[in-house]
Amino acid sequence: MKFLIQSFVFSLLCGCVCFYYIYQNIFSFKECLSPLYMKVSGFEQPEHIPISASNLSAAQLEAKLPNVPQEESPDTGISKSYLRDLRLILSGSDSKREQTLAVVILASHYRPCLCCSLKNSDRYLRPDTPADFLVFYLQDQAHQFEGFQKNCTVLHHFLPIFPEHWRKLSWLNITSDNSWSWQMWDLNYRMMGQWRLKYCFQILRNLGYKYALQLDDDSHILSPISMNILELAVQKQIDVGGIVRSSDPAIGCWGLPEIARYFLMSEKYEPVGPLWEHCNPHNIAGLVSTHAENYSKFSEAWLEGWDCVVVKGYFVLMHLDFYLSPIVQSFVNLVINSGGSMQFRWNEQGVFGMMTQMFVREENYYDFSRHFVFKHSKDCL
Repeated sequence: MKFLIQSFVFSLLCGCVCFYYIYQNIFSFKECLSPLYMKVSGFEQPEHIPISASNLSAAQLEAKLPNVPQEESPDTGISKSYLRDLRLILSGSDSKREQTLAVVILASHYRPCLCCSLKNSDRYLRPDTPADFLVFYLQDQAHQFEGFQKNCTVLHHFLPIFPEHWRKLSWLNITSDNSWSWQMWDLNYRMMGQWRLKYCFQILRNLGYKYALQLDDDSHILSPISMNILELAVQKQIDVGGIVRSSDPAIGCWGLPEIARYFLMSEKYEPVGPLWEHCNPHNIAGLVSTHAENYSKFSEAWLEGWDCVVVKGYFVLMHLDFYLSPIVQSFVNLVINSGGSMQFRWNEQGVFGMMTQMFVREENYYDFSRHFVFKHSKDCL
């Protein structure tokens, strides 16, 4: 009898130990608990917030997210405090900006043609298309724009570039002659391309815009556009629009076809755009750099390889959701991290050209040159 009682007590103790172990190692993980247990225990699941909350503005979505300190996104490098500062300058709501075209101009230093460019855009674009004119400037060059700010009568927003967004890759060697291709373009010019590729459209989408028109400070619209560009973009499902697609000098594209070729091979991706039409032969074997020795004679080089047709950066309409889609960003980030866009002067227009040929069907590219007169000139027109 005594033996039976001892066995029962021992079994009971073992059972308690096992139950405690199971409780600690399984049921303590709330994601494993049933909804009934969570309700009884007082643990409620947080409200589900969809990743793509198109019915919410960015500000509304941010208010619904848990209050967790997050100064900088690890994916974009764009801090919340910087976006907050930009919203204070812009005023208005993100939802209103969804219905507004962002006309973005990067002015790394002041040139008189900037005011002329804004006046022409104000005169010929704004009557038909709701647009915000956004002039991004380098903070250490702000003194150059004092007179411009006082004298330019066109309604625009003057936005500072975050200093950390205007830096060359620390490991990139651009000091020696043999590593600096096409030396006629300085470091600021190359960092302009880097900023446009990596930060510009990320910033604009975070602020609520869905479409952006990228102009240079010497881009001049010289006749009425006479249409609402936003309505046209939605109606025709435009992903990229431009006014000039032409061949860059071969020396400004060296290495870019090889990066694209690596991407296509590693991702097992078949281009939906007209990429093979720009290659000789018309398949992946033709996706190579054309080694023209003298860039002034580049027209002789298209006997083989990629033809270096780019979307000129002084007028580019971009659908921001397209540009920020995972497949496009995978390619763009590969380019940026290679350092080639800065070191070898691919800049954003070379990358936009290759990107368009890889990811944009012909019906989703729009040629604006048929609609109005345009000129790219440092003169005030």
